Amino acid sequence: MLKAFPCYQIKAQGANGNITTVELPFTSEISIRREIQRAPAEADVTIYNLNMNSRENLYFDRYNFAGYRTFEIYLGYGGQLTLCFKGNIMECYSVRKGVNFETHINAWDGGAYYVSGWNSRTYNNSSPTAQIKALQGEVAESKVEIGKVSTLVEDDANEILRPQCYYGRTTDNIQNIVGDQYDTFVENEKLYVMRKDEAKNGAVTLISAETGLIETPRKQEYTLEVTMMLEPRLQIGQLAELKSITAPRFNGTYKIIGVDHNATISENESNQNKTKVVLLYNAGGFKNF
Repeated sequence: MLKAFPCYQIKAQGANGNITTVELPFTSEISIRREIQRAPAEADVTIYNLNMNSRENLYFDRYNFAGYRTFEIYLGYGGQLTLCFKGNIMECYSVRKGVNFETHINAWDGGAYYVSGWNSRTYNNSSPTAQIKALQGEVAESKVEIGKVSTLVEDDANEILRPQCYYGRTTDNIQNIVGDQYDTFVENEKLYVMRKDEAKNGAVTLISAETGLIETPRKQEYTLEVTMMLEPRLQIGQLAELKSITAPRFNGTYKIIGVDHNATISENESNQNKTKVVLLYNAGGFKNF
């Protein structure tokens, strides 16, 4: 399937509190790495030839732990954009290379949550879901909110009959409540608690040569890695149906557990922008999340 011309939009908060919006005709190199794991998704962006005022306003010291600046990346085709990353700027600086000024931005999704999310409190007896929400609410300044907690948590986790004292990282405390059969991860500043055999309810995305598959799938123990043309609409935790001509033995329905976007979007250059997708197979299928 032939895709239209790629486009993007970056929204970055500057020192003055205002949002700087960057899009074509500015050339930008964009890398987004997202996986189901207890670590922040990360984005690295290089923007070419912003003016001096924008470069100075966006500058951010990596060791400025007290600062929080929002950062969003939208990708798409033909003007149709999808939010692919939402988080906070960890570092931003500009350098001159030859005739170009390069502005480099590193951002994390839930960066403040993973770095400083900490609990030190005793909660009275309550349901596991209620305690998860209470733990998360205690670190509301991290900007990460509850996205969704699996309804199966109430059946799988032991009822909390006595007051519980939590001391330590919020991510560890929540994981200890639900156990290893659950994944806890942040996507676009929303926390999800999903059982490993669950997948987001909704349409199943087809990955095939017609939809942009450009390399033979590669099996890596329990997962499958596929590379396709830039596909911004993929989400962590959703289902995808693989139809490969060169490796049909791998065809089937999988859960997406990793999405990496790498793109150089410019009006002056033609690049093969790619999305690498990591897929998880479950012989028993996946329940709706």
